Amino acid sequence: MTHMTTHRPHRQSSLSPLRAGDGLLRQIIAGLLLFYLFLYVSSIPILVLDRVPAWGSPMGGLLNMLQGSIMALWLYANAGTRGAVAAGLTLALAWAVEQIGVTTGVPFGRYAYTGALGFGTVGAVPLPIPFAWLLLIPTAIGTARLLHRRYGARPWWLLAVAPLLVLIYDVLLEPFATEVMGYWQWIERGPL
Repeated sequence: MTHMTTHRPHRQSSLSPLRAGDGLLRQIIAGLLLFYLFLYVSSIPILVLDRVPAWGSPMGGLLNMLQGSIMALWLYANAGTRGAVAAGLTLALAWAVEQIGVTTGVPFGRYAYTGALGFGTVGAVPLPIPFAWLLLIPTAIGTARLLHRRYGARPWWLLAVAPLLVLIYDVLLEPFATEVMGYWQWIERGPL
């Protein structure tokens, strides 16, 4: 006689990673992503033609916060509590580093944010800035992991490549963010 067991579906806690069948959060993420894509694509001609109305000037800040929020939800959906904690820590650390940078000039030099991002500030840092880092840091870590798997690099690979990707992005973004969009202004350049 064979032993038969009844299979009970695993009951998932509200803080564990979502499974493929748990669709509500994934639907919210997909909806926010579609909303973001709509805003982004529809704003390109307005930017190219230099026809941004006064009410549209903080759109870059809104898009940063929307992107970061989508990433935070994705981290929670895929890593549960660890993802939520990672998102919260990334936001807090990004804000702290920016606050130190703006108030002391360490390590890049003195700079000040303009009002172009909108949505107010926490200390001297506009609210959209930590959300931009929340999008960038997990993306850089994920890209470094993919490269690591592809090329079978040493364990230190992630520690070296992820920050390098963030630095490259930041250096490439700098002229656009300051000269074109006017998100911040340099008061004096620092050693880096």
